[in-house]
Amino acid sequence: MFCSYTRENHDYPNAAVLDIHLADGHNVHHPRSGALLRRLLPGFKQRFDSEMSADHIA
Repeated sequence: MFCSYTRENHDYPNAAVLDIHLADGHNVHHPRSGALLRRLLPGFKQRFDSEMSADHIA
């Protein structure tokens, strides 16, 4: 979900946008989803950037 959004919009989603897409598109709900996603976003960004760099080199 994070990767597809980022590729489609050429920008990272923020926690609120990611929360909405997960809830609406995948029926994923959690009472603390906003806080959890804010904590996880830096790792998502880092992994996305690493994978994009690896794909670009290959």
